[in-house]
Amino acid sequence: MENQQHNFHSRYSRPHNVLEQVRFRLAEGIDSLDFLAANEPVQAWLRQQPGFLYRTLCQNPDSGEWIDLAYWADAETATATNSQFMQQDANREWVSMIDHGSMQMQHSEVLFAEAGTPA
Repeated sequence: MENQQHNFHSRYSRPHNVLEQVRFRLAEGIDSLDFLAANEPVQAWLRQQPGFLYRTLCQNPDSGEWIDLAYWADAETATATNSQFMQQDANREWVSMIDHGSMQMQHSEVLFAEAGTPA
């Protein structure tokens, strides 16, 4: 039992990946397909950033709210990338398509994650 407890604590006490979650709505008059097209150079830039692991962009079909989820190796890389994000022209164009009054961002430590097996 003591060995199992040690394994549990060592598994969950190590440095954690970070999930960046941004909720927002598109600015008035912006089409979803145009927004997704503008996302392509943003994603290409993110792929090149140290510590970037994974990203998904979702839209609630009922409310129209978007959720941008990005997984980072750690808080330092997430923060460093955020500070550089708006220095890129393509990223500024993409952000200009968002209703800034609706935007909410948070960072959370990933304490547990498990991938499923495709059927």
